[in-house]
Amino acid sequence: MRFLFFCSCLSFCFCVHADTYSPSPAGGGYFQIYAESDYVFAPDHDDFDVNLQKKGFTIEMWIYLTRPLKRLDKAAAQGFEEWNLIEKKDSYRLPLTSDGALFFSFTHPRVQDVFLFQDGYIREKQWHYIAVMLSNAYAQRVVDTRLWGRKVRGLADFFIRDLLTFRTSDSPLQIGGGGTSLIGILEGPLKGKPVLSNFTGGLIDEVRISNIVRYPWAQLNKEFWKDTIQVPTGPFEPDRHTIALWHFDFDGSGGSRWHDASGNGHHLIYHGDYLGIKPAQKLAVTWAELKGQ
Repeated sequence: MRFLFFCSCLSFCFCVHADTYSPSPAGGGYFQIYAESDYVFAPDHDDFDVNLQKKGFTIEMWIYLTRPLKRLDKAAAQGFEEWNLIEKKDSYRLPLTSDGALFFSFTHPRVQDVFLFQDGYIREKQWHYIAVMLSNAYAQRVVDTRLWGRKVRGLADFFIRDLLTFRTSDSPLQIGGGGTSLIGILEGPLKGKPVLSNFTGGLIDEVRISNIVRYPWAQLNKEFWKDTIQVPTGPFEPDRHTIALWHFDFDGSGGSRWHDASGNGHHLIYHGDYLGIKPAQKLAVTWAELKGQ
């Protein structure tokens, strides 16, 4: 009986985690969610608050779409999907929209979604390097080798800068997922059905948060600029400007996939029903992880 139970559990795990994907250019493992409400998070810390009185900040990572995000289709009663790559509620977030565009936005009780970055389209079935940066003088984004930047100036940007300088939140830093779906409340084909759902078909690797602009720009004689960068290869390396760094690699020890490699102790916690089992692992490791859940 125990043998049959073991076989059924093992079959289930292989079925759920049967898909394998090539590693990112950073190598090693990656992070994937399997349910809409799943995500990983780091407890709240002052390190994650935006403070533009210092030297700005950079958020960078590798991402991969295993399938396109669903778009809104009222005729088919299909809602749209959004992939919340990183978020600190009541402060900032970086989602990928259903039309393949990246947005970096700040949230505030009085102002919702002040979008600073758009365009930079992401395609499925390939790894993309992305980075967003903000200082008190300019904002930049990177998609693969392409960098876009603009100066921070004018009344609207001054208001944004004022918001960010003093705005903090006590929310955890959340990566890769979100809460429950937004259910339609209006009349029509989507009534009672998900209008907005969290995307579960994506992979994330090598998330690094820094307290500087990683691609500094000195030529501020133009309002906008474009440039080409060299895409990082291999794992990100921590330095004195690294706030947090997650490789999402598994070395056989419990929870190693979620360790912070920066040395600052911002280890991630998984929220959801993830079993942590990979079909390529040895049987003994797989069974040990299953029993540990």
